[in-house]
Amino acid sequence: LDVNECLSNPCKNGGSCTDIKGGYLCTCFTGYKGADCEIDVNECLVQDWCNNGTCENSDGGFTCKCPQGIKGDRCQYKIGFCVREQPCQNGGTCKESAGKYYCLCKEGFKGINCTEDIDPCITMPCRNGGTCRNFLSGYNCTCPIGFTGKLCQNVMAPCSSTPCRNGGTCNDIVDGYKCTCPEGKTGRNCEFGKH
Repeated sequence: LDVNECLSNPCKNGGSCTDIKGGYLCTCFTGYKGADCEIDVNECLVQDWCNNGTCENSDGGFTCKCPQGIKGDRCQYKIGFCVREQPCQNGGTCKESAGKYYCLCKEGFKGINCTEDIDPCITMPCRNGGTCRNFLSGYNCTCPIGFTGKLCQNVMAPCSSTPCRNGGTCNDIVDGYKCTCPEGKTGRNCEFGKH
């Protein structure tokens, strides 16, 4: 009478049992060996699984400990300088080529790592005597009286500020404006009453 030896679950660590005449045969999961799959195979001794990393045997398998600058379950990916160091500042984009890096700087910045603020006032963008003020995010122009616009490029119509008082009529002239005053008023801006 042949007894089914597999009924007692002799195969360890997930191995599968096959009943054979007079005994049984275990088919082991990867990482185990032995008649009953009871021996943990040290995969680290069988092959260099971890490239430049350190292989550490674990129950039924292995894990790789990667050196700095390397990642992946088998230490197969090199972490680039740009990812590791993030050298580009002020929103610059880091690129790598031939083992070196360079930064693509956002507008307004320059330098190896985009740390130098480009002073837009050097080119004197403000017109008509406007004063340029540099800021980290750009610049602005403070316009002299009579001019407006981002670059002080627009001549302000002198009458737009309604300088004439007491119902006076404003007329733009070459050097400014002239108020035509109603009867009984006088002065540059019709501000005085006639006596």
